[in-house]
Amino acid sequence: MNTAVFYIFGLWGMIPAHVLTKSIVVASLIKVGVELIVLPLTLKVSFWLKKIENQFLCSLFGAPHIEAMEPGLPEARRTTG
Repeated sequence: MNTAVFYIFGLWGMIPAHVLTKSIVVASLIKVGVELIVLPLTLKVSFWLKKIENQFLCSLFGAPHIEAMEPGLPEARRTTG
């Protein structure tokens, strides 16, 4: 989406419409492809950061995370969701 907005506002009138359309499609597909390729690394880094920050996920997709409760932490400071 941001690729389309940038290309339209940045390149409108500078290149023909059919070239602009192809550029938007190709750039979007490349961005999605790169993100799919680096997704395993992104997940590993994300889970590693959660681990060192003492946070964990209830489930992999969609569920809110719960911050780890430290022993002795006052009840008012314990948070969920």
